Amino acid sequence: TGPVELKMRLTFSLLFLFYVLTIGAHADNESLILSDNTKHLSLAPYVSLMEDKDGVFSIDEVSSKGLAKRFVRNKSNTPNPGYTESAYWIRFSLRNPTNQNIRSYLELDYPTLNYIDFYAPNLRGGYDKKSTGDHYPFSQREFENLGFIFSLNIPAQSDQIYYLRVQSTSVILPLSLWEYKKLNRKNLIEYSLLGIYIGGLLVIALYNFFIFLSVRENVYLYYVLYTLGFALAEASLNGTAFQFLWPNQIWWANHVI
Repeated sequence: TGPVELKMRLTFSLLFLFYVLTIGAHADNESLILSDNTKHLSLAPYVSLMEDKDGVFSIDEVSSKGLAKRFVRNKSNTPNPGYTESAYWIRFSLRNPTNQNIRSYLELDYPTLNYIDFYAPNLRGGYDKKSTGDHYPFSQREFENLGFIFSLNIPAQSDQIYYLRVQSTSVILPLSLWEYKKLNRKNLIEYSLLGIYIGGLLVIALYNFFIFLSVRENVYLYYVLYTLGFALAEASLNGTAFQFLWPNQIWWANHVI
């Protein structure tokens, strides 16, 4: 019975190894399955990242089988390479099992990213490219929004692989998919809250300026300048200053923060 038992153990081990490899390969290529009722989903569990230290790879190279193995599956709630000089490629796959096209919207909600290239598959077998970021005029964005939004049209009964290339001094990648009405509602709430916040700071600054005019004590003037500086910093970090104050002043927008 010794050789028989050894053979059974060896067979079981090989089957188990095959199962693990199969599951691993499946997980690495897992697609996010969409439906007509998809309103909002985080892409964090479905994206893979590849570091491009010299920033030299093209979309043809990145989408080839040769570099496919260099992508690492994201395991955090928000992909966060942090401060870096490298470019990062992000890959994700969407599956539309329905009998009609699905229109969805990809949001990258980090306003201070410098360079973003979005690659969507086209009917010619290649990729269409859209470039944006805070190193481009605000008018170049597909949608006028604090973050970066790209429209997706996923054909019926298809799997589509998308790529993003991001290069910035600080890279954080909060990626989400949205349905149009849900996205509009979210933006309306976000702009309203930011308006109340920045407006409140300006009211405080104005109030203290009037006090300064009345009592002529410099401490109130210093507080006015501090409050205005704080409001400007906040507006620059959340993107409202770039959108509403200097949408074409790229150098200033990136140095005022």
